[in-house]
Amino acid sequence: MERQDIEVFLALGDELHIGRTAERLRLAPAVISRAVLTLERQVGGPLIERSAGRVELTPRGRQLHDDLRPAWALVRQAFDRATAGDLRLGYVGAAVAPAVRKLTSSFRHPVSLRETARADRCGPLRRAEVDLAVLPLLVAEPDLTVGPVLLSEPAGYALVWRTDNLSPLASAFLSHTASALPLSSGGVPSADVPR
Repeated sequence: MERQDIEVFLALGDELHIGRTAERLRLAPAVISRAVLTLERQVGGPLIERSAGRVELTPRGRQLHDDLRPAWALVRQAFDRATAGDLRLGYVGAAVAPAVRKLTSSFRHPVSLRETARADRCGPLRRAEVDLAVLPLLVAEPDLTVGPVLLSEPAGYALVWRTDNLSPLASAFLSHTASALPLSSGGVPSADVPR
């Protein structure tokens, strides 16, 4: 079971509507459907019944939802406690992991790294599961700020954060990054790095 599949299923069990679940998690409806299909294959039977835009949990789906809810809350609390005080930095793709590790190695505070699924690349930022993320350059996202470009080859990757939620530790990391790396220019978004 993947973390995202569990989160999708729990949200769908609350919303009972694929469109609202997709909106709540800021994922495409197809991602919601795929996650449910994945879980249904794993448990060996249907978890939901679709009808006229609504979703109902099957008895098996209701049981799984009710069993997962408290267990998932405990897992999230454990991760929150384990990362308390750390800068939580997400990244997409194993190819950028060495650059992310190099960047964080000289930062004076603990950093927790988290690889994020490409299909949900902005989700951990929006759900405040990470403070910053190293992501492929984005098309304008009104709730996210694109910062310093870290890699320009083979594709552009930049530090990104929620516009409304930049912690002092994340701001310190951005300042550290600005002094540690040259910022890219020429067709690549520039960024005002908070000081």
